[in-house]
Amino acid sequence: MALVLGATHPDVYAAVGVHSAPPYRSAAGRSTALRAMAGRPSRPRLPAGASRMPPTVIFQGSADSTVSAVNAERVAEQWLAFHHAAASGPREPDRITRSRTTAGRSSDGRRYTVTRWYTARGRKRLEIWHVVGLGHAWSGGLGGGSFSDPRGPRASTEMWRFLSAHRLAAEVPLASIRPGG
Repeated sequence: MALVLGATHPDVYAAVGVHSAPPYRSAAGRSTALRAMAGRPSRPRLPAGASRMPPTVIFQGSADSTVSAVNAERVAEQWLAFHHAAASGPREPDRITRSRTTAGRSSDGRRYTVTRWYTARGRKRLEIWHVVGLGHAWSGGLGGGSFSDPRGPRASTEMWRFLSAHRLAAEVPLASIRPGG
């Protein structure tokens, strides 16, 4: 849902976070949703008049048997395609100019990699966390909860860190937000 809201209302959301999700518009019904989650959708096309999606952080487990790990890359590819389609030229300060991947280990020993994409001004705009051995569960969640894995890294903490670093250019008046678009 975060991808849908970010793609359709980029002027309302400063940033979005997703955990274990297929790309925006990769499914139109139950059977296509199952294919999309399995990582077998056709590549979704950008909607006409696509604008930038808000900065996005993505979490995905390598052992997720419900939402294939390939979806993290597909979400990132789609985000970059939205960004490129909306770019006004090579001198634009918000164009993506570099990425960097780092490896880490949470305090409980779980390995992960993080890939981050930056603008020419050095602003972080896209981030993917690949968590090794994580199934279809919230990374760093409460023990004993449904779809929750207490081993880290803590998705809530890392998403908050990413999301709180972004602000809308101007406040959006609540009256301009209409249910149903």
